[in-house]
Amino acid sequence: MNNPLSIVNARPAQSSSSVHRTADHIPLVMDSKQDQEKQIKILQLRNKALENRVTELELELAEKTMAIEKLERERSR
Repeated sequence: MNNPLSIVNARPAQSSSSVHRTADHIPLVMDSKQDQEKQIKILQLRNKALENRVTELELELAEKTMAIEKLERERSR
């Protein structure tokens, strides 16, 4: 098992952080593999939360659209 949080897999932090430059010359700080894995997990959770929020908004839109269509049908009678 490759659990990044286990003591067995713990490794000393790399000397501060190595800095690389992107094509736009914006400094990009490269964190340790363990930090990168944590950041990936956080981004995945944030993405899932955003997907859930989109679903909630789509549901709300569908409900309101249905209510508007119902009111329009009743008004046209």
